[in-house]
This record gives sequence, C-alpha cells and structure tokens, in this order.
Amino acid sequence: MCTAGYSPGMWEKRKPLLIGLAVVLCGSVVAGIVIGKVFAPHNDGEAVQRVRQLGTEAVARYEAQFVPNADKTARSGSTAATDLFDRLAQSIEQVVAEDRYQHALTLQGEKQWSEWTGDEIEALAAFLGEFASLLDDIRALAAIGEPVYHPDLSRGMGTELPHLALLRTMARLLRFEAEIRAHSGNVEGAIENYHAILELAETLAEEPIGFSQLVREALNRIAFESMGSAFPAGGIPLEQARSFVKRTEGIYHREGWANALAHEAMLALNSVSTDPFVSVVSDELFAVIPETNATVLTLLYPSPFGEMIVNADRETCAEFLDRIIHAAHKPYYEARVELNAIEAELATLSFSFLKGYTKALVPQFSWAQVVQARNEAVLDLMRVGLVLEAHYAESGSYPASLDAVAGGLGGSIAVDPFTGRPYVYRPEGDTFTLYSLGVNQQDDGGRHDYRDGDIVWRGVAVRE
Repeated sequence: MCTAGYSPGMWEKRKPLLIGLAVVLCGSVVAGIVIGKVFAPHNDGEAVQRVRQLGTEAVARYEAQFVPNADKTARSGSTAATDLFDRLAQSIEQVVAEDRYQHALTLQGEKQWSEWTGDEIEALAAFLGEFASLLDDIRALAAIGEPVYHPDLSRGMGTELPHLALLRTMARLLRFEAEIRAHSGNVEGAIENYHAILELAETLAEEPIGFSQLVREALNRIAFESMGSAFPAGGIPLEQARSFVKRTEGIYHREGWANALAHEAMLALNSVSTDPFVSVVSDELFAVIPETNATVLTLLYPSPFGEMIVNADRETCAEFLDRIIHAAHKPYYEARVELNAIEAELATLSFSFLKGYTKALVPQFSWAQVVQARNEAVLDLMRVGLVLEAHYAESGSYPASLDAVAGGLGGSIAVDPFTGRPYVYRPEGDTFTLYSLGVNQQDDGGRHDYRDGDIVWRGVAVRE
C-alpha cells in the first residue's frame, strides 16, 4: 500500500535532482574547507602589525630606563628605589594585618574626616606614631622619584604586579598622617605628605600596563579627596600653595596612558590569535557581548572557517584599537570626537555576530581614556583649589573669577578635560564651589560622583 501523495514513479523522477543537490552540497562543503584554509590570512594584517609595533615600542621605552650604563647602574643612576621598596614590603604587610589599620580604613569609608571624633583621631595618631620610622622611609622612597619595581613584561598577561597593593597602602598611611598633621596645625607637614602621595603615583607613570595606570589614578584621588577635607577654608598659606603647585607641574602623563593602551592592545591581539575558541566562547565575555550568538560561535570557531573568522575579527579589532591609541595622545575633549565615531561604527558593524573580540575589547579601550581625563581633572582641581585657598588666606576673600589666580598657576588656568571649557567656579562668601562636569559632561550642580556626576573640589563622595 502506497502512502497518500506518493507513487513509485515519483522517486524515479526526482532521483537525478536529489543526487545533484547532494553533490552540490558536498562540493560546497569541500570548497568552503579549501577556501577557509587557503584564503584565510596567515600573516598579520596591516592594522595588527601597526598595533603590535606600537606595543613593542611602548615596552622598549619602558625597559630603557632599566638598561645599565657603563658603571653597571640603571639609567636613572641607581637602584635605590627598588632596594628601599623591597626592604619596606614586609613592614607594609605587617601594617595591613593590624586591626587598627583596618578600623581606620572602615572609618574613612563611613564618614568624612571632619566627622571623626576626638577619640578616633587620637587613636589613629597613636597607631601612626608606632610606625613613624616607616612613614619617614615611605617619604624617602617617594622622593627618590624612580620606579619601585620592575615587572617582567615578557610574561604578557601573566605579569605579576605585587607592588601596586603596597603602593596603595603607603598612600593611605601618608593620607592618615597628613590629616593628623593638618588637624594639629602642621600645614607644611601635611602638604609634604600629599606631595609624597603624588610622587608615589609618579613611580607608575611609565609602566605600560593598564592596571598600573588605574592605580596611579587611584593614588592621585587619595590625595585629592583627603586634601579637600583636611584644611579649613583659607587654612593654606600662600607659600605652601605655590610650592605645591610648582612641584606638581606636568604630571598628566597622557603618554603613559597611550603606552599602556598600546601594550595592552598588543597583548589582547596576541590572545586572539592564541586560543580564540576558549577566549571568546566563555561566559565572562558573552556577558559583555550579548549580540554574539553563542551557538554560532561554538560551531564556527572550531570549524575550518574558524581561522578565517578569527583573523578577520582580529584585523577589525586592530583597526579600531590603532585609532584609540592615537586618540589617547590628545585631550579627552578632542579625542572624544574619534571615540564617538568609533562607537557609532561599532553599532553598525557588518556581520557583528562574527566580531566577538571587536565587540568585547574596543569599548573597554575607549573607556580607559575616561580614566585619564578624570585623573587630569583631579590634578587640576587640586592645584586650582589650593591656590584659591591661599588667595583667601592672603586677602580674606575668594576671587570673583579664576582669572585672578592664574598667576599662581603659571599664567593660565587649565580647562576641564571633559569639555574643553573652563572649570565651573562659583564664589559664595566664605566658601566656593569648584568642579569639572565629569564623565557625563553635564552640570549636575556640584553633585560629586566620579561615575556619573561632577568631580568636585571638597566634594562629598557618593558612597557605594
């Protein structure tokens, strides 16, 4: 009995067609395999080569400072900083293990310095007194002005960075002591500590590692947040302010960020070519590239087409990263034009579901430049804020405009790195408001929030 709609003659009629289709399908698969193997680029594309060259040059510039001279010393003239840092490491670890240190960190996170009780301040002063010689050594380390650690960059993404946590602890100790000094009227000693914190940050300026640059910015913020709350209005003498401003000229280190981006981009592209299936098809990266079809990548990356897809993705990614690295040399308000263009191009990227690396990496590299802009704003506001406080100490009032204190800042006032326009300044009797518009580039009326608000001198930080 025959099935309805089917007759034995039907198979005979369609047999040649079905066989033909099968042959075509098999031929297509074979052709795809051949094309994928033959025409997939085996050499790096031009963009990949450019980024790798930039990364190689960044590493070479960094390593040059450790190349010995004829007298067998480093180019800087000594290894005093690394030797002293090594000696201090164990003492710093002992401080971190102290319950009193952890309690001080907790208090700092819960309230402003002005809200600390007399007993809390007295307890902190007693604790720091036990480590007075260590604090002297930390200031001595900062004054050397050289790298305190030499990371082994040949380890790539496995580079160990044990110095970063130690530097943060050193900066926090200096901050606590600066606040104690300011509280007791030792303005000069407090300013000395704040400058030492910035000098510790400077030891990371040339390190071509993104995380090192993030820590450098974090150290500068430690000084910024503490200095803004440690001194009363007009509590900084003119000479102290001028000295601090002079000693902090030229510490943006935009080139350091650009070098870090170049090095990190090179490492990222090397990762793409090493094990794309493991790197891209992972829960961690899928979380940031929801447009990517997990099933498609799971099937295609191990396939004969995988190499071709990965190479195309790597080259596209490199083209964007090359542009980002070059933009990093500019002030953020200028670089933003290029970064916005890149964001728009990413949104309309052809075959974006096959560009897993590009979609995951490029936004992260673009965002890194926001951190550098924030760092520049923090440094500017610290310097301008100090000069305004000194003006008050000398004249009994704050100036009507920032132009009045330009002379104390080298003759001109830096502009907000986020907008390219002057910082917002409003004198209000015995106080004033000074801030950058911050990441969102909107005037939030002085609401201090590094993530989505203004960056304010003497601002009260938004707490997690």
